[in-house]
Amino acid sequence: MAALPAAASPAADRPAAAGLTLEAPAAAKPAAALPVADGPTLEAPAVDVSVIVVNHNTKELCAQAVGAVRAAAQIASFEVVVVDNSTREQERMREDDVRGCSPLREDGALGCSLLRVGNNGFGHACNAGAAISRGRYLLFLNSDTILDGGSIDRAVAHMDADGEIGVLGIKTALADGSYDHASKRGFPTPANALCYFLGLDRRFPRCEAFGGYRLAYLDPERTADVDAVSGSFLMARRQPFDALGGFDEAYFMYGEDLDLCWRMKGAGYRVVYFAGASMRHLKGQSGLQADDPAVLGHFYCAMAIFYDKHLRRLYGPLMGVAVHAAILASCRRAMRRAKPPRPAPP
Repeated sequence: MAALPAAASPAADRPAAAGLTLEAPAAAKPAAALPVADGPTLEAPAVDVSVIVVNHNTKELCAQAVGAVRAAAQIASFEVVVVDNSTREQERMREDDVRGCSPLREDGALGCSLLRVGNNGFGHACNAGAAISRGRYLLFLNSDTILDGGSIDRAVAHMDADGEIGVLGIKTALADGSYDHASKRGFPTPANALCYFLGLDRRFPRCEAFGGYRLAYLDPERTADVDAVSGSFLMARRQPFDALGGFDEAYFMYGEDLDLCWRMKGAGYRVVYFAGASMRHLKGQSGLQADDPAVLGHFYCAMAIFYDKHLRRLYGPLMGVAVHAAILASCRRAMRRAKPPRPAPP
């Protein structure tokens, strides 16, 4: 395993969690961390998991996601950090909202903290939440998810049993109950991307040669090493996450999970799809529609960033020109089919 620079201990040099006076990290300014209960300023102990949920104009969904954490972590000690980068005032989480869905328990959970940051992208918000958290593991959880009972406990136990796992994702179902193939993915190499966009992986779902991106040939009921897992549930080991600098904030949305998994594997850690835990992902209900032109722009921009950062040097300049041309053509075609953005509520 490649050596990583030393990272700060989760029990040192970090602000306290919920119930204590918090100060936002310099990197996250302008931001204000809000405790959910009064209490003395103390050095809080580390917990097993810091659950970091970004609220971007999804107040009700965020409360639902946080409310499901208690049943998902009945053994592991945890805290929840809600990072709010909403652009609509009525969708901002407030202290009372956090208190109302806070998974405070008498057996060691430290409750829920609220951090407000500017809308500088998903990765930025996740990094800001990680900077004030205290968990041995960091669980980045989408606001439009609902964890199944015991899912965090089982994920923590699996990572505790194998110190080579740097990132873990879990089995995910969509709102209609169908399996979400984004739970496990391969890297979007030119060959994998071509097979995906030509639909060859769907025509021949059991063919490894065609299914290198969606990995449909892997049994979703079996745990497996993969290239990448979805950022909708991404549990990362604290030390390598900190040492690698967290998420790359060049990705505004999309791609930051692929990028982190690539760097984790490069540092010698494994990325694991864990079939022993599950959740539902209510895609499309968070207000970020897949056919929104702004969302499409961020998606295709992320593809270009990832290719240039990690793959260009492996395939040479001519392939780079071809890949960028294909990304641009795909983006234009998707934009033509896209719906106009929905107006924000008054």
